[in-house]
Amino acid sequence: MISTDKLNWYAAYTRVNQELVIKKKLDELGVENYLPQEERVRETPLGRKKIRVILIHGLIFIRTDKTTSFSLLNDHLLNIVYLKDREGRCSLIIPDKQMEDFMFLLDFSESLQYPEMIISLQKVTLCLILVFIILCHSGRM
Repeated sequence: MISTDKLNWYAAYTRVNQELVIKKKLDELGVENYLPQEERVRETPLGRKKIRVILIHGLIFIRTDKTTSFSLLNDHLLNIVYLKDREGRCSLIIPDKQMEDFMFLLDFSESLQYPEMIISLQKVTLCLILVFIILCHSGRM
């Protein structure tokens, strides 16, 4: 049985292009969350411009207790759907260590300074993200 007062990481689907809106609402409510983003430089007619790009569209990670996770849906009317565990049909919990490793991996990829390494690392990072999501969703993590 999962304790209701322990903070856990949950993965939640959002509607199309609503990730930043959901993140803003969670920040306003004081709920810890993580939206995988990457800073990129785009060439524009006016010069170079830094932008933040969402790496996994339609997915946000939320760290909260079980009671608050339901409150976000029922009381605050956030339009999200938690990933479910296949066996138990309950909200899938991501262990803290795996979430820390996942965030470290994405933060590390931003710190590289060599463009050719960044391009190859972006492909590897996206593959690892997909494997991470599949394993979490299948209940193997």
